[in-house]
Amino acid sequence: MKIYKHIQESKKVLKTLASEFVNMDNAKTRISELNVLIRLVNSTEKMLANKYKTEVLDIFILNHIYRTLLKEKGDLINISESLENIFQDLRFGRNYQKEQLIGYLQQKELEYNLTFEKIQRTSFDDWSYTIENTLTDVKKQIIWNETHK
Repeated sequence: MKIYKHIQESKKVLKTLASEFVNMDNAKTRISELNVLIRLVNSTEKMLANKYKTEVLDIFILNHIYRTLLKEKGDLINISESLENIFQDLRFGRNYQKEQLIGYLQQKELEYNLTFEKIQRTSFDDWSYTIENTLTDVKKQIIWNETHK
């Protein structure tokens, strides 16, 4: 869908109609109706601009690159490796990443249990529930205000 193209076309049509309504007998009523359509187009455009804004994603990508560079051991800086890791993460997808994280957490839990001679294991579903709640909490903390538009 080319929504931005449709919005721009709608704006042109609305502008033309607005100029034509000036010479009409019931111009006041028509202009009022036209203003409803103008508000709809402008609100839709603003909503889409907010929905598709990627500054928060930019923050996460830049932070990932920065943390990768901090781990570099030599004088040579390899940004392409960091970018490849990001692309690989995106290729594997959300479910794969969650399974990887749950596997890691279960491994750490097992190591902890062996160290302290405990017998406790959190199920995959419990870890999944915890991760989903954590993701929801993080998303709630992202404030879509003027700084993220």
